[in-house]
Parts: sequence; structure tokens; C-alpha cells
Amino acid sequence: GDGMARVTEAHIDARTKSILAAAERAFARKGYFGATMQDIATEAGLSAGAIYHYFAGKEAIIEAIGDARSEDSRDIIAGIAREAGASLDAFAMLARAFFTQLQPRHGDRGCIDFELWSAALRNDHVRDTIVRGAEAVIAPLTELLRQAQANGDLAEDIDAEALARVLYGTFDGLTVQLATGQPADVDRYVDALVAMFSGQMWSSRKVTRRAAAPQRKAE
Repeated sequence: GDGMARVTEAHIDARTKSILAAAERAFARKGYFGATMQDIATEAGLSAGAIYHYFAGKEAIIEAIGDARSEDSRDIIAGIAREAGASLDAFAMLARAFFTQLQPRHGDRGCIDFELWSAALRNDHVRDTIVRGAEAVIAPLTELLRQAQANGDLAEDIDAEALARVLYGTFDGLTVQLATGQPADVDRYVDALVAMFSGQMWSSRKVTRRAAAPQRKAE
């Protein structure tokens, strides 16, 4: 009956998650192109044949990893937006929530991202997955920044999407530093990012908007 269908669905869901986790470990160790479906199956404790019941190949696995991350990102942003609106607090909370994922206890996230970026140079499917994942963060972040402009909290002459991309880039930037073994401290990095974003990095308030404005030649 219905209960049996739910049990089966829960089993498939749990098995799928365990395969994705196994794939992330395999990609971190052997690289996207180096890891085989057999490697992923072994890591997941499955036979090579069994894994194909769940995923047609590595591209399908990457897509599922990307989709799961995109969903997580959207949930994090939506939850904080509900709680704190488009306030400075919300952006500080978002920074903490996202950068916590790069703490060592969260595993090989940085190495995997590095692997996928390099794979994207040679594989359009991987590239499209990465672009979708970025958009899952940049689009709602842009919307929040536009709300902050409408509230009068954020200067209206700053391009909201460009600012969202800058903020998104700080995540990739720290990922690169950590994945290459540079001595970056996640908590201090976030403190510095929030200080920059809130305008508190300067010791005096003498920094004028004019000094910070882009110096563009007249059209």
C-alpha cells in the first residue's frame, strides 16, 4: 500500500544521498575525470551494476550534487530572509551560514569544487551544472540587495547583481585558498568580509562615496 511506497521512497532517497556522498569522496581523491563509476560504487559499498539503477553515469551524479547544493543554498537564503529581511544582519548571517560549509569538519568541499571547476573547462554538462548552482545563490542575493536599496539601506547607484557576484566570489576565493592549503581562517575571513560589507573596515568615516565611485570616462 501507500506505506510501502513511502518506505521504498525513503530507502531510495537514503541510498541516493549515500551515493552522492561517496561520489564527492571519490572525486576529491581521484578527480572528476580520474574517478570511475566503479570507484564510486566501491566507495558507496555497492556493486558496479547496482549503482546504475540510481545514476546513468558521472554526469548525472554531478547534476544531482549540484541540484542538492542549489536547493540547500536557496533554503538558507529564504530562511534568513524570512527571519531578518534585507537588513545588514541578514547579510552577516548569510555569510556565516555559507562559510561554515568550508570549515574542515565539513569534509572535502573545497577539493571537490576545485575538481568541478577544472572539469567544467572540458565538459559543458559540468559547466552548466556549476552555472546553475551559482545562479541559485546570485539570483536571490541580488533580490535581497535590491530590497535593501528599496529600503534606503543600500546606495541606489550600486549595481545589485554585480555586488551579489562580488559577494559570491568571496566564497569561491576562500575555497581556492583552503583547497590549496593556504593558512586561511574561516571565522576571521567572515569577520573581515562583514566589516568590509558594512563599511566598518575604515578607522574613520572620512571615506566619501565620491572617492569610492567608479571613475568612468564620459560616454
